[in-house]
Amino acid sequence: MKSPCVRLCTLNKEDLCLGCGRLVNEITSWSAYSEERRDEIMQACACRLQMLDVPSLNLTSKKSKPMGSS
Repeated sequence: MKSPCVRLCTLNKEDLCLGCGRLVNEITSWSAYSEERRDEIMQACACRLQMLDVPSLNLTSKKSKPMGSS
C-alpha cells in the first residue's frame, strides 16, 4: 500500500501533517481508502505543502524511497 508518509510527523494548528501534507483524518483512515482515493489525496498533499511553502519531498515520484532505506 503506497503512502505519502515521510516519517516527519508534525501537525500544525489545522491538523495538517507538515511531513506528508495529509490531514489527520486522512492519516487515520488511510488503510480504508481505495487506491483511486489515495492517489487523489497524494495529489492534494503536494498542493497543500506547496501552498505552505514546505519543501517537496518527492511525494508523487514513483522512484522515491522511504527515508532510511537504501
